[in-house]
Amino acid sequence: MKCPHCGLFNPPEAERCDCGFDFTTRNLQRSYANQPARNDGRRDDSARTDIIVGGLICSVGIVVTLVTYVVARDNGGSYVVAWGAILFGAVKFFRGVARQR
Repeated sequence: MKCPHCGLFNPPEAERCDCGFDFTTRNLQRSYANQPARNDGRRDDSARTDIIVGGLICSVGIVVTLVTYVVARDNGGSYVVAWGAILFGAVKFFRGVARQR
């Protein structure tokens, strides 16, 4: 069905057009298509959480690597490079930074 207000073609079962025209009452109402997106803060909160958690995981990986390196250097032996924690934390951190923008 074609909207008499904006000319948009709508499915036959449509009760309302995107422009806000109500087919049953034949009145123009506020368009729900142009309403601003509701931002309840979840995107910012999850981005902030990723930044914090990613930074902490990456930092723990770096600290483990440095501590085991110093112990191995002073006492001999081998040390652990916590690549998994460093890379996972860095990726999570930078994904959070990218989403926050």
